[in-house]
Amino acid sequence: MAEGITDGDIGDLVDNYSSTDLSAWEKMAEKPNVTVWRQPWEGSQGLYRYRVLGKLEGVDADTFFKVNLDDKYRLTWDNNVVGEIKTLESGIGGHTDIAYWCVKFPWPLSNRDYVFYRRSLVREEGGVKQRFILSKAAQHPLAPEKSGVVRVDTLSSRFMILDDPEKAGSTKYFMLYQDDLKGSIPTSVVNWAFSSLVPDFVEKMRSACLKYASYSSKK
Repeated sequence: MAEGITDGDIGDLVDNYSSTDLSAWEKMAEKPNVTVWRQPWEGSQGLYRYRVLGKLEGVDADTFFKVNLDDKYRLTWDNNVVGEIKTLESGIGGHTDIAYWCVKFPWPLSNRDYVFYRRSLVREEGGVKQRFILSKAAQHPLAPEKSGVVRVDTLSSRFMILDDPEKAGSTKYFMLYQDDLKGSIPTSVVNWAFSSLVPDFVEKMRSACLKYASYSSKK
């Protein structure tokens, strides 16, 4: 069992993906290739968990998986990242790293930074190739908190990437996400951002995926 991220986290993600009972979820946004839901985050004060199901046409699942894990490439297309993405420790439990990154927030909000466990896994179940990227908040002595930057110390991001069974060469993805950004950010703003900006960000990632082969060939 990897420290910080367990096989149970993966099992819960798959169970949520397979469930047809969405009565506990409120649909926030629905676009042609992505749907976003939310539900109250039990034990928090006004925070929510988010559920995202979408498709990425024209991008195969292996490429989407690789782009999500290529930190150096991310710096070339994701202008929300401040500085570099650092791997602080590798090989925890054989397959988990601890990483750090800082995310740009619009003025007058302070930037947020994250120290997190990250585990990636590829497996086949019932003839279906499943790719997972899971992140959970961590602490590490090489990443102390910085003045003027808000440390997000409550985070859970679980991502499953599949081949789209309805369209060859395309991707189907599913995500469960929750964090506490702290500060005086109204919940309504967070909900708007998640429902509006996530679909836009996925399209930006789609563009990055389409350019990844060219980038990789120049390494």
